[in-house]
Amino acid sequence: MALEFRKRLIRKPGKKAQYALALAALALALCLLFSWMFIRHQLDRMPAADSSDTSSNGEIAYTADDKANLLIVYDSADITRFLLLQADPARKQIHVTAIPREMILENDTSIEATYKKDGAQQTVNALATTLDLPIRHYLSMTESNTSKWISGLESGVPFTLSEPIGQEGDADYLPNGRHTLTAEQTVSVLNRTHWQDTTLYDRIGADVVAAILDTYMTKNRHLASDFADLSNRSQTSLRIGDFNEHKTMLSHIAANNNGTICRVFTLPTVTEGGNTVPDVKQFKKSTFFYN
Repeated sequence: MALEFRKRLIRKPGKKAQYALALAALALALCLLFSWMFIRHQLDRMPAADSSDTSSNGEIAYTADDKANLLIVYDSADITRFLLLQADPARKQIHVTAIPREMILENDTSIEATYKKDGAQQTVNALATTLDLPIRHYLSMTESNTSKWISGLESGVPFTLSEPIGQEGDADYLPNGRHTLTAEQTVSVLNRTHWQDTTLYDRIGADVVAAILDTYMTKNRHLASDFADLSNRSQTSLRIGDFNEHKTMLSHIAANNNGTICRVFTLPTVTEGGNTVPDVKQFKKSTFFYN
């Protein structure tokens, strides 16, 4: 028997039902649109809240976690000096301390011997472990390049000596008091040492670096140009990407420089078994280097 198929009649909804369906579809579309816009807004706000929190005056609200450390090495035929420099944007300061070259690091070797044998980067790594500080980079300059770089600074190095350098009558003698050091005088001061009191000239080395930064790290200078000139005259692990990473922070400190952004600290040391080692516990108590 033949099968008979009959088409079912599908009734179209009426106009009221069509309007209701259209309104429901429109409402759903608007709901999805506003949901998407809200999610995008929240996602766009997240990086800003993490990386650029601002204070009530519009400045970036830096914290102690934003500090950056740098090992500076002055390497001449007469002496090798080690200086630890820290940029602290929360306090709007630069902290400087001299590292005694005979100081023993965690590898049971002096910092000077480590530098001569293993190079600057290994010295940075060993010093970071010894002092329990996140130190990543170094900048090493010879006497010749230091002199050339300082010669490029317009006004010399304004510097106050608490006591005279050298013996009266010597060609390079400097009495105590206020001076504006030339490039030649600056390297002469950095080259000075004394077999009885090395800490005196270690401190003076830190004071010289502080004087340069106090004078020239200002909002009126072009920090990128200064960095380029400095990096061209030195051996350094810093690259342009590292500078760009910290440019805003450094500009923030420079903009607040009233002539005394640097604070010089003395690294406390103790003698153990005839060796000079850092007193890290005391260093953490007596300085701003730690959070």
